Amino acid sequence: EKEKHAWSDLVRATGAGDARAKASWLAAARDAKLYELVRSGSKRPEGFVRAAHDLLKAAGEHAGAYLDALVAIASELLAEASALCESAADNRERLANAQSPPLQNGEGVDKNHAEAFVASKEAKEVRVMATRFLASAFERHPDFDYAPYWPSIARSVAPMLARAANESSAASAAPPAVALVASVASDDACAKLLLEDAVVTS
Repeated sequence: EKEKHAWSDLVRATGAGDARAKASWLAAARDAKLYELVRSGSKRPEGFVRAAHDLLKAAGEHAGAYLDALVAIASELLAEASALCESAADNRERLANAQSPPLQNGEGVDKNHAEAFVASKEAKEVRVMATRFLASAFERHPDFDYAPYWPSIARSVAPMLARAANESSAASAAPPAVALVASVASDDACAKLLLEDAVVTS
């Protein structure tokens, strides 16, 4: 109950333009251990990102007052979802390389330990939806200061960008990570973020 009041107070202060409140959202999101929701397979992270995206589209410029809250939470959810997806992919690769001949498509995976090799549907959905939300935020609000959140965002999407060439085709929409980078690059001020060392795609 105390935590709920603290978040409510932070939301009100943020909406009122309190600079200190806005700057505290990243720490608040981390202190709330949002990663536990993603790890548990909860539907709440997916619901939050969907609602945040709807708010971004419906509220227009008024959503800008709450972008620190929305971007901070979305970036934390994205970070955990991406970590889970990449950990599962790395485990599958190690398992396949240890076999002779190499296994394909998860063959030989112990069903009792499948979670170590296959990221949950919820984690995959959160990863995609959070990336799309952030792309939309950059596109609609290029004047917002994304610098405090960019290092985490960049680390989260870097593996997705590395695979983007294999995922995209002329007949399909750009992969979420590519759409995000395109949104960042479309504004001169935001594009400077792409020069930071956090983005590693090789």
